[in-house]
Amino acid sequence: MLNKLRAWVRANKYEVAIVLCIVCVGGFVRLYHVGAWMHFGNDEGRDAFTVADIAEHGYVKLVGPAASSISSDFHLGPAFYYLLAPAYALMHSRPSAGAVTVALFSTATIVLVWAVARKFFGRAAGLIAAMLYSVSFLEVYYGRWAWNPNLVPFFVLIIIFALFQLGLHRDRPANAWYLFVLAISLGIVMQLHGTALFAMPVLCAAYLLITRPRIPWKKYLIAGALLIFVNIPLILYEATNRLGNTRSLIRLLTQSDSNIQISIIERFRRAVVLTRSFWYETLFHSRFRELAAVAIVALVVFILWRIFSALKHKRKDRALILCLLWLCIPFCLLVPYKDAIPVHYFCTVFPAPFIIFGWFAGFVWHSLRGYGRVGVVMLVIVLWGLQLGYSTRLLHDLSPTGSRATSYPVTLSEMEQVAAFIKQDSKGHTFNFQSEPSGAYERSYEYVFECADIAASVVPETLQYTVLIGRNAAIPDSILPETVRSTRTIGNVRVIVAEQNRGNGD
Repeated sequence: MLNKLRAWVRANKYEVAIVLCIVCVGGFVRLYHVGAWMHFGNDEGRDAFTVADIAEHGYVKLVGPAASSISSDFHLGPAFYYLLAPAYALMHSRPSAGAVTVALFSTATIVLVWAVARKFFGRAAGLIAAMLYSVSFLEVYYGRWAWNPNLVPFFVLIIIFALFQLGLHRDRPANAWYLFVLAISLGIVMQLHGTALFAMPVLCAAYLLITRPRIPWKKYLIAGALLIFVNIPLILYEATNRLGNTRSLIRLLTQSDSNIQISIIERFRRAVVLTRSFWYETLFHSRFRELAAVAIVALVVFILWRIFSALKHKRKDRALILCLLWLCIPFCLLVPYKDAIPVHYFCTVFPAPFIIFGWFAGFVWHSLRGYGRVGVVMLVIVLWGLQLGYSTRLLHDLSPTGSRATSYPVTLSEMEQVAAFIKQDSKGHTFNFQSEPSGAYERSYEYVFECADIAASVVPETLQYTVLIGRNAAIPDSILPETVRSTRTIGNVRVIVAEQNRGNGD
């Protein structure tokens, strides 16, 4: 195996060198100050407490994060926690451990984008797809903080690659190793986000039914056992809680908290609009909508032409079939969804636009000669430069002097500085704490305070520390002016120190 790999690297040394350069650039924009400038919201604080318990005390967690945006009763599996636990153990449960883990997975995803695009559509497609994915603003934005949907693209690409490899073996026994990798990856990705929970099993089943690879039924049984093994914690939870999570899922699918009635036609139109916006922002950034519209029309025409060509020649194009399933199944699952659809609901198809565009650009590259190829190269370089510019602007915006106009409003570094200031200013005395707007970042600050060995209390006649978002944020009306002892600006937050319950007079 190693000898074959070394031989392949020697035979493709220039391509490998280019891929390494692409990965280095992509890794830089994901890992640069990732710990200090990471987003650490209430969800991340909640997860940090759980992962720290697993890493430090060996606790066993049977369920993962709650789907809080749609249901607080339905929980995903705990795979996300266990994927973060090794970094927490190595980094002594610092909150930055999660962001470092996600950034490394996001960097590794660049390699998988290259490998999948190359396997499907050739060398040029692989390099172009990886090049654009490495610096895409959307991918960099989501690749720098510890949130369960942010790991989905990595495992989805492993599933896509394994499915394609299995589909190649229609006339001879397939390598069962790919089936086992598929089962493990599927078991993990189903625990990372709700869209993956529904979309990826359907995609796998549909593709295997279409291609029907020659796999002995015993290997399918082993793969099924692996899938069950990866989900054992959730299965145990269900067994000991009278299928509580399943009942919550059924309620989630049959009920909605939304009071807005949306017709199926309107939902379809909404899904189309959101999908188009996702493609705009993924490939070109939202500021270049006209350029993106032209490119997307070209991609649609190209895909339709490839479908027509495959049907005309009665050719089973497995890469085309897999890409169509990859794009269509998540879309079809979003159509009946009644509530709001944020961009991270597209996490299962985050890499797809880059692979499709790489396919198109690679096809054009091979179809042209001379100045035509120069034009393709210039187009890719321009797109790469634009996205790199927006990604580096994101890094600047996350810096201590950044405006936070395009990034997270508060960084972990600022939270840790707030904790250090409170620890010094309170001199070990009890204090109350409040984060404004009400409830914002309170769980996150609780974890940061624990790391700093301090803790807020609910005690009258003590100092009240109120943290506001924004350097020039106004003091809330709930704080009487005469009780304010001092203020402190730290990055993009403002700390108000007040003597609680003073100044209310008799």
